[in-house]
Amino acid sequence: MYSFPLFIISTAFFSTATQPAAFDVIQQMKLLWRSNIEGMVKNISSQQTMLSRDCAGDLGHIFTKYTQPGTSQAIEYFKTWSKVKNDSPSSQTTFVGAFDDCLHVVISRTEGSSFRSQYCMVTFKTGSLTLRIDICMPKVCSASDLKKIFGKMAISNAKSKDNFSIDSACKSKKKMPLDSKQYLYIPAAVVAICISATIYDITLLCIKKRRLSREDNTSCLSENSWVSYEKEKMSQTLLAFSMYNNVCTQLNSKQPSGVIACIHGIRFLSMVWVVNHHNAKSLVYSAAKTNPSYQTEVLRSLSLHTILQANTAVESFFTISGVLASYLMLRKFSKLKLTLLGFLKSLPLCYLHRYIRLTSAYAFLILVISSKLGCYLYDGPFWFDCDSYGEGCLSTWHYNLLYYNNLHMDKAKCFIWGWYLAVEMQFALIAPFLVYLLYRFHILGTIVCIMTIMASICASYYISMEIHYQFVQTSLARHAFQLTPKRGWDFYHSPWMRYKSYGVGILVGFLIFKLRQTKSHIPKGLNVLLWVVAGVLCPSVMFGTFPVSSGRHEATLFESNMFNTFSGVAWAVGLGCVILSCSNGQGGWIERFLSWKGFVVLSNISYCTYLVHQPVSQMIIYGVRDVPFFTHTVLAQKILTCLATSCLVGFIFSIFFELPFFNLNRLYLTT
Repeated sequence: MYSFPLFIISTAFFSTATQPAAFDVIQQMKLLWRSNIEGMVKNISSQQTMLSRDCAGDLGHIFTKYTQPGTSQAIEYFKTWSKVKNDSPSSQTTFVGAFDDCLHVVISRTEGSSFRSQYCMVTFKTGSLTLRIDICMPKVCSASDLKKIFGKMAISNAKSKDNFSIDSACKSKKKMPLDSKQYLYIPAAVVAICISATIYDITLLCIKKRRLSREDNTSCLSENSWVSYEKEKMSQTLLAFSMYNNVCTQLNSKQPSGVIACIHGIRFLSMVWVVNHHNAKSLVYSAAKTNPSYQTEVLRSLSLHTILQANTAVESFFTISGVLASYLMLRKFSKLKLTLLGFLKSLPLCYLHRYIRLTSAYAFLILVISSKLGCYLYDGPFWFDCDSYGEGCLSTWHYNLLYYNNLHMDKAKCFIWGWYLAVEMQFALIAPFLVYLLYRFHILGTIVCIMTIMASICASYYISMEIHYQFVQTSLARHAFQLTPKRGWDFYHSPWMRYKSYGVGILVGFLIFKLRQTKSHIPKGLNVLLWVVAGVLCPSVMFGTFPVSSGRHEATLFESNMFNTFSGVAWAVGLGCVILSCSNGQGGWIERFLSWKGFVVLSNISYCTYLVHQPVSQMIIYGVRDVPFFTHTVLAQKILTCLATSCLVGFIFSIFFELPFFNLNRLYLTT
């Protein structure tokens, strides 16, 4: 009666004998339904664990249909079940069925009605081993029904019943409900305004062209047309949403004088690093489903270690932010010759500018995530938690938009990767005071900045020591100590842990400002020393953890505390040396590479690409219909696909939801 599930479980988990003969899940399940479905339902009913009435009825109807000759519907139904093929690797533990075919199967009842199917997975777990098989079930059957069908069969044959569990989940084809659609009304309205503004802008262009001479004045890379065509506020407000001008703005690689050109290359490459890190982690986890040995192999490779060491890329973002905040504010203070009273009066507008800059695209993406749009656009057999995707934003969105979600990571379940934006905003609150102190009192400001950096270093050491924070977190990493988390003690997301990189950036921005103000050059010997420091510190931080992440060395608590304490500031100092040299025109070919005009365009979309990369990558990674057999080529192909798609979606998102509000900010709030 229980031959199929017992055979699967014993084969996958409990047998140490030689590999059994190849078997076909579909054929085994056909035999099960043909001979034992009625007896199974009676047996479960007698033990007061009866299937739901509708589920038992539809299953019985499928059984009846299948036993009758010429009933192709039921045959097609069973073809959607997962198969264990003859050439399946012995280590493979995940077998998926025909997801799309299952959701489209319709079984006709005798009385003329019909019922649809749902796609279900059944997961058997014992110890660290997991086996997943996917089946097609009537839509009226619940996940608990599946547990009743498979649970007794599997557990009765398990050698270790105490360490055995079974789980199940189902999903069916759904239409987007009205509750979800309402979150898209505002984004849809903005898109409609953008389309209308584009039509209006193009109309103005055509009128302008007719009135002008044959000289070409319509190039989109020239002066912003929304400023030059019409002077009225209402017209400029509408033109702020023009896709034509916003696309031209994003594709414009021209930069005003005085910018730090190398920042564009560093920002984009750091964004690529972070995005590839998240994608690689998800893909390496997926590799374990079909090729566990490859997962071990790739985690031992230096190339993947470089990608997974993306915490240093986050430090790059904070360093860049500190450099730009310091340099740009010092230029403004110097130009306006701000007094203390003038500085204090400018603070509210400064904070408002920063809030609008970060929040416009951020808020719209939270609305899109809350609608669960991705679940209805692209779904698959590996996205069973898609229905819960976005649920956190419905109740905790205020954590994100008020930028304190990083301080409540246990509660703030919306937009998890938005913790970085919260830290950025928190730094933006204190940066004006530090920079103004540097502007008015150079030595005192420098001393205060160094003291704040030292305070961050001390906080890093203390918290790392208290919670035993493990600086490498891969499946192969070995530590001679255990993590001891404490409520409210968060090492990774806390601003006081991250400030040291930002503080170094503030000092670097101050040095750049003074060098440019005095038109000074860095002495040749000192410039060489800057590159030596960068060449020692940055590779040490990046590759110093490789013996631990690859499982070749067991990390001690002392080593972990030292790395947690000094790695961030070491990386920031090394990167600061590079920025300082390149910003002064003494960076050689590295400066020319980082200052490439193409990076200006790519840097413009880096923020929105970071925002959208997680939903986009999840649809690509978890929307597949089968688990690929991973190799280096497959892994690289999927990482690049996720990156390219994220950049494209980020570009589109910036046109509709970032630049229009940036233009309005400049139009109404610039003094």
